[in-house]
Amino acid sequence: DLALFPHLSVAENIGFAIQDWPRTQRQERVAELVELLGLNGMETRLPQATSGGQQQRVALGRALAARPRLLLLDEPFTALDSSIRDVLRREVAQLQRRLGLATLFVTHDLQEAYSLADQIAIFDDGVVLQFGPKAEVFSRPASVRVAELLDSRNIFKGRVVVKNEQFVEVETPWFRGRARADSNVNLGDDAALCVRPEHVIIQRDRRPKGNFETTLEVEINETVGTGNNFRLYTRLMGDAGLAECQIEIEVSAHPYEVMKIASRRNWRVALSMEKTVAIPIRTR
Repeated sequence: DLALFPHLSVAENIGFAIQDWPRTQRQERVAELVELLGLNGMETRLPQATSGGQQQRVALGRALAARPRLLLLDEPFTALDSSIRDVLRREVAQLQRRLGLATLFVTHDLQEAYSLADQIAIFDDGVVLQFGPKAEVFSRPASVRVAELLDSRNIFKGRVVVKNEQFVEVETPWFRGRARADSNVNLGDDAALCVRPEHVIIQRDRRPKGNFETTLEVEINETVGTGNNFRLYTRLMGDAGLAECQIEIEVSAHPYEVMKIASRRNWRVALSMEKTVAIPIRTR
């Protein structure tokens, strides 16, 4: 709920936060924010005469009016259409850079978190499970629960059977997989292999197997298209037929069409070793 005052204009809603400022300064600040937020020509409109995205900008302008040192945003874009949401994400990111404003942004949307954040805190059941630079958190989840919350989906539990300078190898009930050498596990530890769907690579038949990457034979059971991408739900092919091991793959539309992935069900896939991490499984 943006809590805009329905009887006040766009300019009056923004200026409401700085009523105690001298009139001239208040008018100058409102004009500055109207320009900054692309609300020119709408100053006299009431909220109901503006779009959802414009109302979001008015609410943001009101929050910025008093030049706060910290901006708090609690899922501000959830009620908007995806196209408007994308525009406002970019605008907020630009505002952060231009104003040098520290922002605490709460969201369940991983794309939103990654596009806007410098650092990410994974918060679950009243506890911060992991905090750090966004690339570090996404590429090296500290626990299986963090990996689940980050929508990694391909998580295979097993035991560390090899650790050397080149890779970590984990034996799962279905296959042996290799992960980055800097994974935070030791030989003999219970651990889970974790790789995001976009880092599972469908291989052409003529491509040679890599020396260190994990290659598996899978069968595609289901395909879900989202326009720009395709989500493939596959099962590992075992000696006795299909194993009870599902691997999800995210493929962009162009390679999906070029490789004619829809034309067959059985493929060889590789788990990118540099993008696969072994996560320790700790028991309390």
